Amino acid sequence: MGNILTLAEGLIKSAASNCERGIFLINGEDKEEFISYKQLYIGSLKILYNLQREGLKPGDELIIQIKDTDNKLFVYIFWACILGKIIPVPVSVTHRENAFKVLKIFRQLKNPKAIVNERCLEDLKKFVIGTSFENTLQEIDESSISVDTITKENGIGKIEVIGQEDIAFIQFSSGSTGDPKGVVLTHKNLVTNIGDIIEGFRGTEKDSAYSWMPLTHDMGIIGLHMLPLILNINQYLMPTSLFVKNPVLWIKKINEHRVTITAASNFGFRYFLDKLKDTIYTDWNLSCIRKLFNGAEPIAVDIINEFLYKLSPYHLKRDAMYTVYGMADASLAVAFPPVDEEFSCIYVRRDSLNIGNQVIELKANEESDISMELVVEGYSVKHCNIRIVDDNRNVLEEGRLGNIQISGDNVTKEYYNNPELTEKIISKDGWLSTGDLGFIKDGRIVVVGRSRDVITINGVTYYPHYIEKKCEDIEGISTGRIVACALKDRFIKEDKLIIFLLFKRKIEDFIDFAEGVKTVIEEKININVDEVIPVRSIPKTTSGKIQRFKLIDKYRKGEFQEHIHKVAEVMERKIIDTIVSRD
Repeated sequence: MGNILTLAEGLIKSAASNCERGIFLINGEDKEEFISYKQLYIGSLKILYNLQREGLKPGDELIIQIKDTDNKLFVYIFWACILGKIIPVPVSVTHRENAFKVLKIFRQLKNPKAIVNERCLEDLKKFVIGTSFENTLQEIDESSISVDTITKENGIGKIEVIGQEDIAFIQFSSGSTGDPKGVVLTHKNLVTNIGDIIEGFRGTEKDSAYSWMPLTHDMGIIGLHMLPLILNINQYLMPTSLFVKNPVLWIKKINEHRVTITAASNFGFRYFLDKLKDTIYTDWNLSCIRKLFNGAEPIAVDIINEFLYKLSPYHLKRDAMYTVYGMADASLAVAFPPVDEEFSCIYVRRDSLNIGNQVIELKANEESDISMELVVEGYSVKHCNIRIVDDNRNVLEEGRLGNIQISGDNVTKEYYNNPELTEKIISKDGWLSTGDLGFIKDGRIVVVGRSRDVITINGVTYYPHYIEKKCEDIEGISTGRIVACALKDRFIKEDKLIIFLLFKRKIEDFIDFAEGVKTVIEEKININVDEVIPVRSIPKTTSGKIQRFKLIDKYRKGEFQEHIHKVAEVMERKIIDTIVSRD
């Protein structure tokens, strides 16, 4: 990376390189377009000229909400902002939930402009009419800059003087825990973390990167777009919507272009495996893949083992699976395992996973209904610090479960325009509370789960993914299709256990399915299920993380009452039929 201090310097350096490297836009099986970093630099300056003509100045905010089928336009606008010291605010475009997300974000900004596709604006209008967001939508409409305006060939924009502590962009959280929060990332945060990532996986000019993740997601934009650009290696960007249509194309293209670095989440691995089926690809040789980053929450061991097994005939190495820990608040990376090791797991007693407790480790052959399998993510990256604290922020020794906190040059110092949230999450001496629970083993972090997702019944702590995994032996259930949630009771400290199941068939067919889930949980975990509810979709973030809080919020608002009543009616008829048949 040399002496690069800002992202702008990284782009200028790669653009000036004699190497013809850049971005391959994968828009279909046989549709590819190449943009060199030099072309990206010049094209971004042209867009910057038009942005500056529209009155945008250093420090102004620009919301970018563009469909992923136009990643080319997105990267030009994004880098135009970086060069002009304008603050880009990327927002994903998918469904109704993101319509309200962009409106909430707009309200949090100071005086933003917006570049939103006309189709996106029309979609927003459909969702917002008759809600409290109508006025906000009108403000977005009035502040919008058309794509035609910024893509005209008018001139070359002025590059601003940029410092390390200047805001590079605002990464609004994907919303796995509630309203989006604006993570302020400076050039120093990003350049530091990118350097640590490159050092961590031993990146070189011989590498190349492939991504299907959204450019609005931290892994998509930092790990698989900014990093390749600064390292000056080729990168391949595939629209997430194309991955959803044809996930096998991801690996096909990696094989074709001999790509060395890629990434996926639980959702991505599972989705790919479901579509792979038993087809044999005789031309695949995946020995080119050096590292496959997996920072899912939590990492599903069964899925990655199945992925490695299914692709082992194509020479995918086991040590290519790189199980890491990261988050937007840390720019991206927090902890990496040693680059030359296979991923490792440990088994622990589930009943020892309470804050402050010494975590009791079991041998692999002691696996039982009281054991829980966890992935060891690794050591903190060079400029990031990790510690474990109890609920009173007392530092805990190695081996004890607690709240994970981080600090360092890669970690955000504030949440945009939100001093209350900043004070709540980041201590005065710079330690940020991640919201995750975990412990240190031999100097390496082991993440157990999100603290807000913990379920407490009869004084015992349970983790949703543990409950969900126990049900995956039931036919029709796999990761991402069952969600265990705690319903916090307002009057007693005990949680109610609510299970949501992805189910699109008739309610009559649901009864046995639901009873099977209840039986497994009662027999294997020894807790009662309060309700099992069929849902036709499960809310997830752009990276595939389940948004449990949204399901509980809908439950509290009574949005599942119709389903609950139907299940009760069918169950009642079934009981009556059973009694009648006995008589």
